[in-house]
This record gives sequence, C-alpha cells and structure tokens, in this order.
Amino acid sequence: MSPYLIAGIGALGIAIGAGAMHVLYDAPRLADEKAAHARDGEQCAVNARAVAAAAEKAASEAIAKQTAMQQAADAAQAQLAQERKDREQVDQRYRAAVSAGTERVRVAVRNCAANSAAGGGAVPDDSKSAGGSNDATTTADLDPALASRLFGVAQTDDAEIEKLRQLQAWACVVKPDAPACATQ
Repeated sequence: MSPYLIAGIGALGIAIGAGAMHVLYDAPRLADEKAAHARDGEQCAVNARAVAAAAEKAASEAIAKQTAMQQAADAAQAQLAQERKDREQVDQRYRAAVSAGTERVRVAVRNCAANSAAGGGAVPDDSKSAGGSNDATTTADLDPALASRLFGVAQTDDAEIEKLRQLQAWACVVKPDAPACATQ
C-alpha cells in the first residue's frame, strides 16, 4: 500500500469522524445555544419595553406635577395681586380722607407737655389735670400731613411684608409638604 493511499484514507476517516461529531454532538449544542440566544433577545426586548413604559410614565407624571405647580403659582400670584390691589384702594381712600380732614388719626399720649410755640393749643402740662394719675393716657389727633407721611412709612413696610408672603407662597408651591405649608 502506498503511503499516499494510507494518508488519504486517514484524512477521509478524520473528515467522516469530524462530520459525525458535528452532526451528533455540536449541532444539538448549537441549536440549544441559538434557542437560548433567542430567549435572551426576547427577554431583553421585554425589559426594554418595561423600561420605556416606566420612563414614559415618570415623564408624564413629572409634566403633570410641573403643570400643577405652575397653576398653583399662577393662582397664588393672582390672589396676591388682587389682595394688593384691594388693600391699596382701601389705603388710598383712607389717606385721602385723612389728608382732607374727614378722618382723623388719634394716638395715645402720656405726660403731654406741648404748648404750641405759636401760642395756640394749650394742652395741659400735668397728666393729672388731663384726666387722672401720673400714668394716665389721653389721645391726640395727628396733623393730616404727619399722618400722611406715617402712612407712607407703613406702605413701605407693607410692601416688604408682601414680598415675604410671596416668597413663602412660592416655597409652598415648590415644596408643598414643608411644615409651614400645611397651615396655609
């Protein structure tokens, strides 16, 4: 026998053995691997759909919350603007009445010792003669010009208080579960 023939028969035997091994052993494992890969791909698609649905739900909830917060902020702003307008109208009417002399501003005074330099109003010097003991109080009318200036100071203070209220309302819109917001 020729060595080439022996080598050819050996190569043929190896090829037949490799083919048989592929058909009998590797093909079922390859099919199992393909099936597992398909299941993994399917599970990945299911997971991706679940993540997308959760993200969409979270985004819609965030948009709804933002819209609600904006509406609450707009409502608070409108309410504050209306309250400010109403208060300013009442203040202007009262200031006009004080300036015109139809309304008076009275203050409590004690130990009054005011005789006007022009020689006008003689206010009793002794509080006993004004109506009682040393700690007795009486009232006096403010000059309309002074009362008007006093209202100007109060109006400035009211503006600062209003700014603080607006800041508090904004904070309650941003964080409604804050302790101070539960009472509003």
